[in-house]
Amino acid sequence: MPLRRVRQKVRDVGVLELLKRGIETGAAPRLFAGKLALDTRISYLRRAELARTPGADVFAFGSEESITLDAPSSAPSELERMAGSFSLGQPFVCRLPKARLIGRDSLSVRPDGSLLLETSLSRRDTLEQSLLADPSLLRRALWDQSSLGTPSEGERRLQTVCSLVDGCLGGYSHWTLTALPRLEGLRRWEEQTGERATILVPDNASSWVLESLAFFGYGPERVETWTGEPTTIEGLLVPSVRSLEQPRSTYAHRFTYDLSYKLTSPAACRWLRSAARETTSSQRSDTSSEIETRPAGRGRRVYISRADADRRRVRNRDELLDSLANRGFERYTLSSLSFAEQVRLFLEADIVIAPHGAGLANSVFANDCAVVELFGSKIKPTYWMLAAALGLEYEYHLCESVGDDLRVDVAAITDSVEALL
Repeated sequence: MPLRRVRQKVRDVGVLELLKRGIETGAAPRLFAGKLALDTRISYLRRAELARTPGADVFAFGSEESITLDAPSSAPSELERMAGSFSLGQPFVCRLPKARLIGRDSLSVRPDGSLLLETSLSRRDTLEQSLLADPSLLRRALWDQSSLGTPSEGERRLQTVCSLVDGCLGGYSHWTLTALPRLEGLRRWEEQTGERATILVPDNASSWVLESLAFFGYGPERVETWTGEPTTIEGLLVPSVRSLEQPRSTYAHRFTYDLSYKLTSPAACRWLRSAARETTSSQRSDTSSEIETRPAGRGRRVYISRADADRRRVRNRDELLDSLANRGFERYTLSSLSFAEQVRLFLEADIVIAPHGAGLANSVFANDCAVVELFGSKIKPTYWMLAAALGLEYEYHLCESVGDDLRVDVAAITDSVEALL
């Protein structure tokens, strides 16, 4: 590890914690084995190589993007270190004439046995973890990788499939910010070709997966479940992931702090927000909801409660809610709302206040909104980066940690709210 990075780590976590992490890393032979396997034995294709696959039909759309993130004033190191300029290549959809899907996480394999990084969230650490979770699959990849691309007799076959199984691997936030933006590529491909694709999701997918797909026009008749049974695909559609490719190993990740792969394409965010607004407008007249309808971005002030969670709850919640209620805030627990209701809530929001959590991924649907994020012991740049991509006003508050929960400075938050009104 470079000396500069060591010094930064010492400042962030302290000498003892850094030594502890070093010992844990050294005692993680499985992670090192995964890194060594992909470095030396297992072939996989990165994004640029996928687009050049012989026989593949590649449909490009949109354009390249450059994004500059400026850290908020006096930001904690977790945010400050993600400041800088980033470039995203032109998005595309690649149609492979034939491929196999294998393993728990629906790994995509070309006929020659090579794996596609793009269908593992375009992240090498995710691909490694999928292989390590399935020892028999890992052994085959190590000793006879070409056999991974060879169908077995009587194997299940499907026509024209787009797998979004990997988007379910990290929960609601990953699904919303990594899987759903890929629907733009799928929709553009279908409009271009006049063909229709089946979307593949895990058989144990959460309700919001199916709700969100139905919301964007992909109902049950367009969805197939993945059980892990090896399947030959005649026409595998691979929309490019709308974020930075992450070729770093899980093992190497322990020595670094780089969450740039969490930055979602601003263009993809705008498309998702626009598609959500269009759908919400068409559904507003024929659906009922407990949420009172308001114009987009016109005055709805929202506090997102984590009362139903087991961590990052606000300990002095009642005091905070009393103060916010006096300023016109409504309290919502997102787990009690449908996907469509969550979309509409954020689409109509003027200010959103919430502890750090997956619910803030809904900021992607916000029209013109200020986001106030409350941090306890866990500080991550995900939703600051999302707000920056969308051009939303963003503030954060570092709160007192109380175990896995937090205690807020009500006066400080009230002052922030008054400044935003």
